[in-house]
Amino acid sequence: MLESSQYPAQWTTDGSFVFADISGFTKLSEQLAELGKAGAEELTVLLNGTFEALLGVARSEGGDLVKFGGDALFLFFHGPGHAARACRAAHGMRAALKARGPVVTGRGRVVLRISMGVHSGPFLFVLAGERQRELFVLGEHATTVTEMESAADAGEILISPATAELLPAPWLGALKGGGVLLRRVGETRAEADASSSVDGSASDAEAEVDIEPLVPAAIRRRLDDDQHGAEHRRATIAFVHVGGVDALLHDEGSEAVAARLHAIVTRTVEVAAQHEVSLLATDVAGGGIKLILTAGVPDAVEDSEGRMLAVGRALLDAQLGLPIRVGVNSGHVFAGEVGATWRRVYTVMGDAVNLSARLMAKAAHGELVASKVTLDQSATNFEATALEPFMVKGKRHPQLASSVGRRIEGRGRGEMAHVPLVGRQAELEELVAGVQRALAGTGEVVQFVGEAGLGKSRLVQELTAVADDTRVVRVTCEPFAVDRPYFMARILLRSGMGIPFDADPADAGVLLQEWLVHHADEWVPLAPLLAVAVDADVPSTRMVDDLGAEFRAGRLREAGAAVLRRAFDVPIVLVVEDAMWMDEASALLIAQALREVEQTRWFVCLTTRDITQGLSGRSGFEATTIELEPLGDDLAERLAAELTDSVDVSHSELLELCGRARGNPLFLLELAHARLELGSFDDMPGSLEDLIGARIDRLAPGDRTLLRHAAVLGDRFAPRLFERTLGSEFSGPIDWERLGDFVVRDQGELRFAHDLVRRVAYGGLPFRLRRELHRRIAEALVPRGEPDDARVGLLALHFDGSGDHPLAWKFNRLAAERARHNYAMVESAALFERAVQHARADAAGVAAAELAEVYEAMADVALLAGRHELCRDGLRGARRLRKDDPLVFARLCRKEGKLRERLGHHAAAAPWYRLGLTTLDSSTVADTTEAIAERAQIEVERGALLIVRQRYRAGARWCHRAIEHALAAGERRAEAHAYYLLEWAASETGDEHALQYLELAQPIYEDLGDYLGLGVVLLNRGVAALGAGKWREAESHYHASRAGYQRGGDIVGMAHAAHNLAELLVDLGRVDEAEPYMREARRIWRSSGFAMGVAAVTGALGRAVGRLGRIDEGVELLLDARDRFAALEHAPFTAETTARLAEIYLFAGRPDDAIEVLDQLGDDTAAGGPSLQAYAWRLRAVALARTGRVDEADALLQRASAVASEGGVRWEAALADLERTRLSTVEPHAARELDAAARAVLDELGVDADRVLIPAG
Repeated sequence: MLESSQYPAQWTTDGSFVFADISGFTKLSEQLAELGKAGAEELTVLLNGTFEALLGVARSEGGDLVKFGGDALFLFFHGPGHAARACRAAHGMRAALKARGPVVTGRGRVVLRISMGVHSGPFLFVLAGERQRELFVLGEHATTVTEMESAADAGEILISPATAELLPAPWLGALKGGGVLLRRVGETRAEADASSSVDGSASDAEAEVDIEPLVPAAIRRRLDDDQHGAEHRRATIAFVHVGGVDALLHDEGSEAVAARLHAIVTRTVEVAAQHEVSLLATDVAGGGIKLILTAGVPDAVEDSEGRMLAVGRALLDAQLGLPIRVGVNSGHVFAGEVGATWRRVYTVMGDAVNLSARLMAKAAHGELVASKVTLDQSATNFEATALEPFMVKGKRHPQLASSVGRRIEGRGRGEMAHVPLVGRQAELEELVAGVQRALAGTGEVVQFVGEAGLGKSRLVQELTAVADDTRVVRVTCEPFAVDRPYFMARILLRSGMGIPFDADPADAGVLLQEWLVHHADEWVPLAPLLAVAVDADVPSTRMVDDLGAEFRAGRLREAGAAVLRRAFDVPIVLVVEDAMWMDEASALLIAQALREVEQTRWFVCLTTRDITQGLSGRSGFEATTIELEPLGDDLAERLAAELTDSVDVSHSELLELCGRARGNPLFLLELAHARLELGSFDDMPGSLEDLIGARIDRLAPGDRTLLRHAAVLGDRFAPRLFERTLGSEFSGPIDWERLGDFVVRDQGELRFAHDLVRRVAYGGLPFRLRRELHRRIAEALVPRGEPDDARVGLLALHFDGSGDHPLAWKFNRLAAERARHNYAMVESAALFERAVQHARADAAGVAAAELAEVYEAMADVALLAGRHELCRDGLRGARRLRKDDPLVFARLCRKEGKLRERLGHHAAAAPWYRLGLTTLDSSTVADTTEAIAERAQIEVERGALLIVRQRYRAGARWCHRAIEHALAAGERRAEAHAYYLLEWAASETGDEHALQYLELAQPIYEDLGDYLGLGVVLLNRGVAALGAGKWREAESHYHASRAGYQRGGDIVGMAHAAHNLAELLVDLGRVDEAEPYMREARRIWRSSGFAMGVAAVTGALGRAVGRLGRIDEGVELLLDARDRFAALEHAPFTAETTARLAEIYLFAGRPDDAIEVLDQLGDDTAAGGPSLQAYAWRLRAVALARTGRVDEADALLQRASAVASEGGVRWEAALADLERTRLSTVEPHAARELDAAARAVLDELGVDADRVLIPAG
């Protein structure tokens, strides 16, 4: 029937069907789903191996694979002896599967078994569809086959009575479930030899059949490409169940069924094609049929979720005459060919596919159920009603999904109104000015051009916000409508004329004619032409009938343009987003309307990625073109910091985020969202994968393969290296210029234009191919001598990717040590972590002492990188392996104590220091130089711990002891460390010679080239300078300290310097400069778990933003900080934060609230010394003055000034005096003298007095 020209085609053929279902594959797929992409790939490999064996048996008996259902096969046997051959095939397949034995995976051992049902009779076949044809096997006989399989247990073959009648009696076994178990089969092959299908050859008639319509168009393109290997892809999958087929067959016959299925398949393919969705496969299912649709496979598309939801809704709304239900889910799938080498099907495998089928089963007739992730990722909005969480087979946790209704206006995740507008101020000012000119009577067109994600839509949102009361008309062109004439013009025309978008053509025709009569009667004779653009039914007119066909399109554009200008004869802001996707007919019509835009009061804003396509590509109107570029590094880091402010993101993660996004705001947003939702940047956000994958798929097949292979080499690579290692895969010279949008030349090398492009290209490669390519590259790179730093990094990367554990251990360790030497602590920590992972693999065979050394090195760099959990893991692993070495064990105890201190757990640190000293004392090596040096280091940490806990004299004694041992052992770093601690203790106990200790420490650190030690010393010198009233000097020291910490790779120390610098900048009145440093410190300390630091910087940030006028944010931060300090039981800081809260209320003009807050302090200010006491009194005085209690205020300010002066807090005394000059109680001459003296003090410090004083009033 394939050669029939009449479709739908139906026919009946006598034969036998075998329905085989492999039990165990569900369990296997659930186990492998835990491995993610790798699991889907492994499952496909296992399926191929299994089906190669099973289908080989079926083929030898003349069987034909009609349908493939994941782990099920539907095999047809016809011709002489079909029943016997079907049963022999079933028997042989069972034996073949048993012979393969259990399947062993990374998640366990699974025994695969097979259950089969066999039935013989006349089977109804229907071939339905126009552009794509699908084969269905229907009727009672098809149902009987499935019933036989369902009644069979694993390992059984159940045949129907009809089949049993065609078999020799000795083959038959016991009765079961309405059938007969197959006991044995005969040895004869006579029936098989008589079959013309046994050898799989085609007849001449069959060979001439056009089989193209039997293969989905997108799959045909892949086959034509000759580049159709398996690949990982992100996709949206829909399962569509069409019920009632058997009932329709019973009631109305096969012709009615064929006609209905033909309409359903045809409509499905049409709607799917409009949205770049593929009808991938069909199957029979419980009295009906099942359709499987994919978006993103085999070709990536943007917004695969929105497209699939639109297709699902269109099918439900089409009233196709049979009950339909739809399930939709999104995720990663493994796409490729499954089956035997001689008979394969292109399919998708993975957990995302399984869940789609489960959601279809959950849906009621007429309902579309979509997973939460699908709706969250959709850039198209739909009405949705959340369902109660429910369990499905194969999932451990309840699933979140919604019942999806009609599409609604606006965009989904594409809306970015909540994203700060960074780095686009000049463009925004251009828009605002253009709107003003249009309102004044001179219309204009501005178009923003740039790649996806650069902020075009964000600028549009800002434009609509500043448009005030001006009417805003905003439309978005969609890729699926690019081939639908007048689609966008229809939206604008109906909007302008007040015709509802959902009005049917008849109603729209009436409304169109009424509008023309009242507003543009001169165009009434051309109403039938306008009706084409409006999608309306209007009777033809004499004028239209008389028009030649070649003139009608021009007159339609002329009339449409005139109607648009008349309909919008008011000031409007017209926004057309993604204008490159506007259909040609609409583009020509709208371009004509814009030719005289300067004579209107329209401000038209177009956004496009390609200025040559869609509306932007039409000539005839003038437009100002603004090309958007990626954000610079500073602006990108600022935006990234704001986007991640609510989560604990380390400094290294922030830099990684910026490096991956490369200045693209949308990429920054999506990656930050991934970090928020998933806890890492490693999982590519679906929207970005769709966007980039669609661009990659537009490449020619060979270029696409070239790009993916190149991605294995990393972000940068030498062309000669590619040609030497991977070039043999490609015939002829490689033309990299064809990949110019993805790969650029840079200083003699090739570099991916964007890291995310490389990640998407690489992510599509099957894991087996990745490992093979990495292996080939690594082996080519192995040097004969000592490798340089660059080559070590590459060898680490490629041996890691190849899965060669011994060599991956070797080169990751070496690369980590090189990175550590270069102060790249973040990179070093990651490389050591990878080295440990490979060492722990069975194949590595690493000695315990060697592994312990790497564990310890990993802990050292992780501490400096702020990765405290990794540090703890490293120390734990090293102690476990080196517990018998007292010197090493004592050192590890010291480092564990240091980690506890970093985390703010001071009480937990002391036992580790005691254990370290005890270990040394009780060992046989106690008197060795190495042991004495270690003792000095532990003693200095004990001293530091006591000083931090304000036990200064006890701490100083430990430091002196440490210096004695350090000098004896030549341990200069411990000596320097003790000196700076002694300065701290001396300063706190009033020793005027305290600074001399820092002067002893600094040259030691300089001699050692110890940037971390210099950072500490310079930080303390800054604190000392601040206390001595040398604020300019303190600022310089803080900057230098931050730079030292940064160069040394200690980002936690860098945060200390940044915080101190920011606090000083606020006191100097330079609040706007301070905020970035505070956010840096807060981000680092939050990610590293430093509780005291987080509390301190949160309070400082609250004070800063409050002073900048962001009162609500400031109050929220200060309350958070106060709660944190209270939880830490730190009374002085709790009191100071309370006072700062009062200060913000005063900046907001809320003196009563300030007094209420200050009342909560009571006597707590005394614990904070004269500085806090004077500060709190000054604030209360200002609040009293604002409420009219001037005398009380004056007295309190005098007390504040006095206590500050006595305590040496000159700046606080000066501020109190300045506040007095504002009071009416101070006579003018005295006020002037007081003002001059106070300002002199503040000027000496570098304080801008007018910027730090609380505003008057």
